[in-house]
Amino acid sequence: SKVDSLEATNAESEAPVKSLKAKIAHLTASIANYKAGLTAATKSRALEVENFKAETAVLNTTIFMLEFTVAALEGGIPVVGTALRQTKKAQSLTQVLDTMVQASMASSADAARLAALVQRGISSEDLDEGGAPVADMAADYKEYTDKLVATLKIILETTTSELDNTLKTETSNLHAFEQITRFFA
Repeated sequence: SKVDSLEATNAESEAPVKSLKAKIAHLTASIANYKAGLTAATKSRALEVENFKAETAVLNTTIFMLEFTVAALEGGIPVVGTALRQTKKAQSLTQVLDTMVQASMASSADAARLAALVQRGISSEDLDEGGAPVADMAADYKEYTDKLVATLKIILETTTSELDNTLKTETSNLHAFEQITRFFA
């Protein structure tokens, strides 16, 4: 009968339509997943960039402060000597150096060595009006500053290495993000 034939034809034509509808639903879900993945990757990348900027700012500032301090100490420390004379104690210098050590991710041994050097340091009474050590303190002062400079240089190397690692991580993160965006594009 003709009705049976038409129903059979209709059933045959519905099978491909159902298959295509299933494929469309699958592709729609895949596109939604890709969009969600791209959105998550973009948010994650924004956070990585924010953290990178903050970390490099701290490390660059620390490196600058360490380089300045080393240069001041190696140059006879008139700037540091004057500051010590004005404050009448090395507490402010200790605080500055402590902050640099914390920001630099220096080892606890370097931090302890630096703290001991600063605590044992030269007081304002050991400096003349120009910030230079008085005659009987000159040898002790030279030994003290040499040890302090050596420790600061170790911390500077550690901080510079940390900055290099941060830059390498940022390069790797950027590359990974670019790969993800190509995949989702």
